[in-house]
Amino acid sequence: MPRFDVMMVKSFGKLFAISAFFWAAASSDAAAGELNPTIHPVGHFLEGLPTSGQSQAVYHHDASHPLNRLHRLLFIDQLVPEEIQSQLPAEMESAGVAQRDFYQGKWYFGKRNGEDHDLKFFGGDVRVSPVRKFSAEERKELRKLLTDLSSPEQRTKQLTSPLQQLLVQWDVMSVWWQLEKLKYDDPELLTEMAIAIRSLALTRDAIEQLSSGFDQLRSQFPDSNNSTTSRPFLPADFDPTTGSTESAWAEIGRKSSALFQADRSLHASRVFLNFGGQSATKRLLSTIQKDDVSFELPSKLQTALVQSLVVVDEELNPVATPVIDEIRIRISVPPFELSGENTSSSRDGSSHWIYYRTRAGSVLNPEQVFRFVPDSAQSLFLEYGSMKHATYGAQCALCHRLTNAGGQTPFGIRSLSKHANAHLATVDERMQLAESEMTKVVERLKSRLNSTTTVKISARRKPRPERSEQEFAELADKLRAVYSQPPESWPAPTVDNGVQWREIGSLPDVQHPEDNPHSDAKEQLGKALFFDPRLSGSGQIACASCHDPDLAWGDGRTTSFGHARKMLARNAPSIRYVAFQETFFWDGRTKKLEDQAIAVFLNPDEMHSTSEHVVEAVAGCDPYREMMCEAFGDEKITLERIAQAIACFERTIIHGRTRFDAFLQGKTNALSDSAIRGMDLFRRDARCMNCHHGPLLSDGKFHEVGLSYYGRKYQDLGRYANTGEAVDVGKFRTPTLRDVTATTPLMHNGLFELPGVLNMYNAGMPTIKRKEEQVDDKLFPTKSPLLKPLGLNRQDLADLAAFLSSLEEAKLRVRPPELPGLHPSP
Repeated sequence: MPRFDVMMVKSFGKLFAISAFFWAAASSDAAAGELNPTIHPVGHFLEGLPTSGQSQAVYHHDASHPLNRLHRLLFIDQLVPEEIQSQLPAEMESAGVAQRDFYQGKWYFGKRNGEDHDLKFFGGDVRVSPVRKFSAEERKELRKLLTDLSSPEQRTKQLTSPLQQLLVQWDVMSVWWQLEKLKYDDPELLTEMAIAIRSLALTRDAIEQLSSGFDQLRSQFPDSNNSTTSRPFLPADFDPTTGSTESAWAEIGRKSSALFQADRSLHASRVFLNFGGQSATKRLLSTIQKDDVSFELPSKLQTALVQSLVVVDEELNPVATPVIDEIRIRISVPPFELSGENTSSSRDGSSHWIYYRTRAGSVLNPEQVFRFVPDSAQSLFLEYGSMKHATYGAQCALCHRLTNAGGQTPFGIRSLSKHANAHLATVDERMQLAESEMTKVVERLKSRLNSTTTVKISARRKPRPERSEQEFAELADKLRAVYSQPPESWPAPTVDNGVQWREIGSLPDVQHPEDNPHSDAKEQLGKALFFDPRLSGSGQIACASCHDPDLAWGDGRTTSFGHARKMLARNAPSIRYVAFQETFFWDGRTKKLEDQAIAVFLNPDEMHSTSEHVVEAVAGCDPYREMMCEAFGDEKITLERIAQAIACFERTIIHGRTRFDAFLQGKTNALSDSAIRGMDLFRRDARCMNCHHGPLLSDGKFHEVGLSYYGRKYQDLGRYANTGEAVDVGKFRTPTLRDVTATTPLMHNGLFELPGVLNMYNAGMPTIKRKEEQVDDKLFPTKSPLLKPLGLNRQDLADLAAFLSSLEEAKLRVRPPELPGLHPSP
């Protein structure tokens, strides 16, 4: 019998591994032995394998669809059915292997001629075998498909849902990661695969909102029974999505093995055990740790393996998704010896029922998301990859035997071995562990994205042609008619898949927190404290020093002065609209406005004060004590109350009297023609609403926009200084664009005016390259994938600026209050 070689495999008929049609093996017709036109029925010696040599439709009905072509290029989809189970008895006989040796020894590796990579891939938890080498023609087509996926326009045409986008990202990443581990010598291709992975990323919120698919699985196979493994069986009381401590099923926590580690399989693997309830399972796990224990296998012991996909989000953080990719149910069925006479489906004392998610089922037919695969079926091995060879135990029994030396693997469950530190899992324990196990993957992905190859991650786009004055006027008239309608009838904005956007619009009413409700007395107290320099250590700096109402509640400086005129590192953001923020400071290091005030008081480089000094400054002033009593009901003075009063005042700094707000209120001439065109650009061609959306024109999230100046003069590591997480290097909170033209200079470092910022975003923002000494630098920042060259022309940029100008507030002078305890000025 010939050796199993990848090139030999490629020479046979195409048999796609993941098919919308394979699930039919579980149908009543197939179970009855009738020939299914797509796959061989149960009982056939090629049970579960396709009857046709034609490639199956994986992602789309059309086999030539780009996603089907991509899948065909990424995975080995050609198989020699005769090389699997049907020929093993003859091979065993020709090799002179007795049945006893066949089942009880490691015959697979010791007796037959296999490839070196057989051992390497043994136990690998992959859907199908990834391709390890590409011909020149395959490489060319693959690069074209990857480039299309990296293009927002092409990606939108090909992908129909966030789930489909996630599945395609997982497919690309699984092959890319295998090639990276093999040190594949094609950096350009690997970089383009990495770019596609990043382009296909969803936000973490979008990923976590995806359905697990378990409800569809349950409804797809409702008539469960365990009378035979040729028909589906799902225990009626099993549900991996609830995490209920009342269930008889308990999730097992344990150390990851080579079989289940996420950085090998890109799966989050969870094991559930039905041993008679949570308490009984806990006692069992405690007993397993003892060396002298003898195990008595309970009859009908049920276990379940649930595997969920692990991907990366748009910030290149690993996310263990709720999307279930595979479920395996197992019941112990005596006898427990590994032998050909054993009637259990794996010949080792266990019967299995296996369910795989199909790409086409998830995308084309939501009613058929999973397919059932008896573990005697040939199609099982398609899912595991064509480089595997099968015994009746599918090789799994070699490690998962129910009879094993010294009870090293009780009940044949590796998760219960005494070296696995088995215990009752806490909520999301395994999911969080899977994400932590992905460190190597995401580090390599970031390194590849920042590698110094000839591939340009972003390049300037040629500006689009300019319009004539008449064309511009006609466009403005058309857009004014469109945007004069209610916002729900406006055209959809241009955002990347997975971005959870909100429509731009008028500001809502301020909601003061329950632990700091508003009152006029508290607001007036806070206003006085806001302008009072006596609270600072020097007696010279007030909150208003950096947040001047005459300067749009900023200070108009590049970066602010602090104590002793020290130049601070960041630009002072306007405090207008802070009532709507969920985090504060550029790096989001506080989540309460009250805490932000305290942090500034106590910062030695800013107000250089102490809690005692602030309290004493207020307590030593009779009028302040009276105002404190009126605001809080008594004269008790604390730093927390002082911060509450200041925050109460700051939440009233709103206005909302812009020309944009007037337009939304029905004054359709409040915006100029240029501003109307700019508004449409903002929502669509300029892609601004990826980050600047909602009434505040900010998503409130943190992004790396290429301005961390890593390793250079103006270096600022941003949110990393707060979290200590490498993924946060260079990330800053998205600022509101309301009043943006009155709060220049812009950005966290105050180095830019509006025209410069617009030009940078039009170019896709700076992309810094790693220096030679930074190749392995884990802190090297990665620019947000939301930033892409736009190709806007001069007219477009002028229109964008006009729209941003319409967000400027009307000038309302605020007279600083006379400070309590001071004589009024003559």
